[in-house]
Amino acid sequence: MQKWQIDKQFDFCYGHRVHNQKLNTEFSLDGCLKCRHLHGHQGTIKVGLESDTLNEGMVTDFKHLNWLKEVMDKWFDHKIIFDKRKGLTLDTIFINNKKFPICTIKHGELDLIKHGADFFTGRTIIESSETKKISDLVEVEEINYYKIDENIFKIESSLQMKNGIKELKSWIIDEKNNSITFDLTLDCPLFIRGSIRVGILTLDKTFASKNGSIKIKNGNKYYEKMNLKNNEINQHIPKSLTQSSQSGLGCTNGIMKFKNDDSSFQIKIDREISYPFIILQNNKDKFGYLTRVYFSLQELDDTLKEDSFNKIFRLKYTIKFI
Repeated sequence: MQKWQIDKQFDFCYGHRVHNQKLNTEFSLDGCLKCRHLHGHQGTIKVGLESDTLNEGMVTDFKHLNWLKEVMDKWFDHKIIFDKRKGLTLDTIFINNKKFPICTIKHGELDLIKHGADFFTGRTIIESSETKKISDLVEVEEINYYKIDENIFKIESSLQMKNGIKELKSWIIDEKNNSITFDLTLDCPLFIRGSIRVGILTLDKTFASKNGSIKIKNGNKYYEKMNLKNNEINQHIPKSLTQSSQSGLGCTNGIMKFKNDDSSFQIKIDREISYPFIILQNNKDKFGYLTRVYFSLQELDDTLKEDSFNKIFRLKYTIKFI
């Protein structure tokens, strides 16, 4: 009797360390114990099903395997994923097995041609008429991992960008306080007659459509609420040839509160480190919204002078999940 067969493949990533790694140098050729450090692997589970008969032309609906995907997400897959091929940017966060809205939006997730790219979280973009666009989306050669205490972990890497620009980027994960801290130092040896935007945050394409909002203090006692749904915002676009942004958000206490129907979080900027100019982008798309927050350490305007150019730039902020 003929049997009908189908299979489905589930891919997942995981990380680990081999604490007691030992090598025989006769075979390994060197004694470098790389596996003692945190590193990742790509895993695959392949499920095969067969049946003597078909039900509505199918062995089964693949949605009947959702229970297995849920088990994998809970016990195997990453909780926080960083992309070492793209400048140690933040790809995905899972909290209680639920994807959090701070992420990287991949090419193809949005519909419009102008949104046909990858939109990373934690990215640096330097742009001027002389240098054009300089980005830190380079492959990270080495990542340092630190365990600060039982609940706090830090990953850090140095990146070499174009034109001799260097970057030290780190993410500090605090499991007890349910937070992630982004910390960046940029060493820029040449004068940039343009914008320097770092630590850019990208929100999930559904955040704005699910009644997403941002609350900030703009010099007042109380927080002001900005609704994102059906609200086109383009502060990131140059106003003129001599002004690299339209406007910005007045975040006078350094705290931004984000909320929609599914989740809420806040961002607190370390103002002892720097006072970034905060710029918002919120563009409606057929498949959702492109919502991004830019932390600008320099914008082009008529006050920008080479003799006052600061070659070292810093940004530090903490994302607190509520």
